[in-house]
Amino acid sequence: MKKFCLLFLIIFCLPILPTNSKAQEASFTTGDLLALEGVEGSAVYYIANDGKKYVFPDDKTYFTWYKDFSNVNKVDIAELDLYPDGGAMPYRAGTMLVTHSYTNKIYAVEPGGILRWVPSEEVAINLYGESWYTIVQDIIPGYFSSTYIKGQDLSDTLPTGTLVSHDNFYYYIDNGDKRKFIDTNAFEKNNFNYDFVLAIDNINSFVDGSIITDREEIIASHDVSIDIFFQMNN
Repeated sequence: MKKFCLLFLIIFCLPILPTNSKAQEASFTTGDLLALEGVEGSAVYYIANDGKKYVFPDDKTYFTWYKDFSNVNKVDIAELDLYPDGGAMPYRAGTMLVTHSYTNKIYAVEPGGILRWVPSEEVAINLYGESWYTIVQDIIPGYFSSTYIKGQDLSDTLPTGTLVSHDNFYYYIDNGDKRKFIDTNAFEKNNFNYDFVLAIDNINSFVDGSIITDREEIIASHDVSIDIFFQMNN
C-alpha cells in the first residue's frame, strides 16, 4: 500500500510539461505569402482572410497577382500546417482572359474566381480591342473546374476588376462603375500592375463611382468573405 501511495505522489506531483499542440502559434496573417523552406521551386501559398492557405497552381496564376517572389516567406512545414488548406488561388480579376485545353470557350475573371464567358469575337473586340487574343491563357483543366464558378455572360460592359486608363488617369471597373485612382500611389497600394491596364478611348458609358484614395482590402487581396461566396453560389 505504501509503495502505491509513493508511486501516486511521484506521478501526480511532477510538473506539468507543455504539450506540442499549442507550442507554435501562427505567425502570418491575411495577404502573406508562404513557401516551404529548403525546397527549390516549392509551391507558394497565400493566406486569405479566412485564415486558410490557398496555393498558386502555377507561375501564370501567381504573376497575375505579383511581379516577383521577393515577398514570399520561407517557413518550415510545421508553420505551413498551422493554416488549413483552402483550395487554389484563381487568376486575379481583370488581368487575363482564360480558357483550357478541353473547351473553345474563353472567359474573363471577376473577383472570387467568377467566370464571365466571352460569347463571340465581336464582344471580345468591343471590350478588349483587336488584339484581345494576346491576353488569353490556358488554365490547368482540373483547377478550372474546382477553383472557378460560372457567372453571367459578358455583353457590352467590362467585368469587375478590369483596370483601364484614359486621359492619364487610371480607373477600376466595379459593377459597371468607373472608380478613379486619385494618384499612382493609390494604384500601387492596391497591388495592381500597370501591365494589365487597358487603354480605352471612351469611358462615358461607365458611371462615376467613388474615388480610390488608399488601399482597399476587398480589391487589393483575394477576399473570401461571405459576400463573395454568396455571389459565387447564386
